[in-house]
Amino acid sequence: MNKLRNLKLGLLSIVLFIAISGCKKDNDNNTLLLPPSTSMSMDFNFTSATKSTSVASNNHGIASGAISYWSIIAASQTLIPSAAFKKALENTPVFNDVDKLWEWKYDTKVGNDIYKSKLTGKMSADSVEWSMFISKVGDNNIINYKWFNGKSHVARTGGWWILNYPRNIDGGLISDPGLMITWIYASEQVFSLKYLSIANQKYDNTTNQYKDNEDKGGFIEYGHIVDTKYNSYYTIYSKKNLNKYDIVWNTTSKNGQIKLNGTPIGCWDELLQDQTCAN
Repeated sequence: MNKLRNLKLGLLSIVLFIAISGCKKDNDNNTLLLPPSTSMSMDFNFTSATKSTSVASNNHGIASGAISYWSIIAASQTLIPSAAFKKALENTPVFNDVDKLWEWKYDTKVGNDIYKSKLTGKMSADSVEWSMFISKVGDNNIINYKWFNGKSHVARTGGWWILNYPRNIDGGLISDPGLMITWIYASEQVFSLKYLSIANQKYDNTTNQYKDNEDKGGFIEYGHIVDTKYNSYYTIYSKKNLNKYDIVWNTTSKNGQIKLNGTPIGCWDELLQDQTCAN
């Protein structure tokens, strides 16, 4: 796992660099390049893999279960902002000479709903500051709502997003930062994406009320590295349970391994069947 630790240290150093960067002159005349779609949308296809035989596959199932918890959270909090961001990649921006920023304006359809979307990007030294404003057609509560903001290196190598969590309180809509996303992109083979829960409260479907978020500080990190054995990974931390899962696997052969709090739980082979770990 040394390569994985080295990658994470590299991610941290780049994100810190982005936060403090500031030496280049603004260049408002060059069209800004949007961060890649992988900067916001995490791949959860791991959970859809099925075993090739009827033999029990417990280890892969435990890994899928741990990842599924976060896939549900991602579905609820990133659905609209992620769709709006991906749509921006299909549109051409216009430079606002008054505010000195680039603007992408377009409609985003999510299900049967239409959202008026405006993404802005402004140079700040060698970084770009982003903001996404969304209005839901036919909903007077969601008008020019700042759904997320972020910052990225102008070379699209890394950055962060803050996704706001809209809450209806006494008939009005308030914003509560719900998810922080940090990302790095070197290539299609080397990248990482992390979702960190920062919401103070979350909605309880049982009581239909908001309650304190016991898993604030919990996270899931997903990435690809250059490794002949295991080239992809998830790291999942539960603040509530103080548990950390490390899941690694090969995206081609499908075999992998899962650890809980540093202790191996087990491995699985190319057919997703349990096997004894080699190391």
